[in-house]
Amino acid sequence: MLVVTHVVLYFLFSHIYEVSRRHPFLYAPTILALAVEVDQKFPKASFPEIHKIVKEITHLHVECCAGDMIECTDDRIEIVNYICSKQDVFSSKIKNCCEMPVVERSECVVRAGFDDTPEGLPLLAEKYVEDKEVCKHFAAEHDVFMAQFLYDYSRRHPEFSAQMLLRIAKGYEAILEVCCKTENPSECYSHAVSSTEEKLRSYIQETQEIVKTNCALHASLGENGFLKAMLVRYTKKMPQVSPETLIEISKKMAAVGSKCCHETESRRIPCSERHLSVVIQNMCMRQEATPINEKVTHCCDDSYADRIPCFTKMGVDESYKPPQFTPELFTFHEDLCTAPAETQQIKQLTFLVNLIKLKVTITDEQLQKIFTDFTGMVEKCCKAEQHEACFGVEDPKLIAEIKAILGIVGV
Repeated sequence: MLVVTHVVLYFLFSHIYEVSRRHPFLYAPTILALAVEVDQKFPKASFPEIHKIVKEITHLHVECCAGDMIECTDDRIEIVNYICSKQDVFSSKIKNCCEMPVVERSECVVRAGFDDTPEGLPLLAEKYVEDKEVCKHFAAEHDVFMAQFLYDYSRRHPEFSAQMLLRIAKGYEAILEVCCKTENPSECYSHAVSSTEEKLRSYIQETQEIVKTNCALHASLGENGFLKAMLVRYTKKMPQVSPETLIEISKKMAAVGSKCCHETESRRIPCSERHLSVVIQNMCMRQEATPINEKVTHCCDDSYADRIPCFTKMGVDESYKPPQFTPELFTFHEDLCTAPAETQQIKQLTFLVNLIKLKVTITDEQLQKIFTDFTGMVEKCCKAEQHEACFGVEDPKLIAEIKAILGIVGV
């Protein structure tokens, strides 16, 4: 059985590699993350079953992304029917789904919760730390060994995101690459793993705190306020990007908060990292065509597993050279009062971006003061009988305030 399992895993990851190579729009680590999520969703399933499902889902993505919607739909139904025919193998959580009509059945299975972790699973340490043959297995079948580690870890930790599990696997692999070259490998990786576990606990706690803080921010500011907070954060990280793109990215970031902060605490991290990885991947694809700055390049060139922590820790781009102050960017007219609500919001968000671009180190207090005065001006002038005349008087005052607060002279 062990030999069969190893052969299956070899073909699984070879298949992922080949499909990714032939279809570059299917980002390879994303497919690997998909395999991790299948492990988590169906922790009772054997390697051969996981292999079959992941291979078919990967093929499904090829057809769907290529636009072959008939084959896409047919194959999706076939996969779900197969899973439903083996409920005892896959999950106890899909019984109701499998009794639904075909179309509803597919969506239900996709959204079904993770099955319960099987009882009596051996401790991971027995196989990956205490076993004296670890380096032998690692050297003989590197990819298969790491795949099995990922499988074993994934099915035991449904509360971890796929990206976090990939980071853990990457860390364990790095330990073995160093320790297996020493005179006493088992002693080396025993100590290293112990130290890494402490770092892992610290990292998990840090990640939980970041998510908790962001969700508290979302709760206190509301959706619109949280969107502004994301816009400020990412404009400071990437001031070279156009206001339109920064607003688009920030809206997607804010949408992740709106979705994932309503999840239970145990599901917030997986939800956040899963959706953020998609937003960041799209951002990095743009970065390839039009480089943004060195920090963004570094994070996008980093491994898929480490991208989110990299972007989270990314600070203000202090190497950015601000543009010359342009009064026209901060001059407003009566159309701000008569435009549709969505257009008004875009204009306000664009004002925020252009303001930060003038000084990326602007403090929260300075930003709050200027933006509050801006919205006060808009409210005052839109209530006035003569909108344009009001803006003509109030706007120069706002421009003078911006220049004074940001220390802009000679313009």
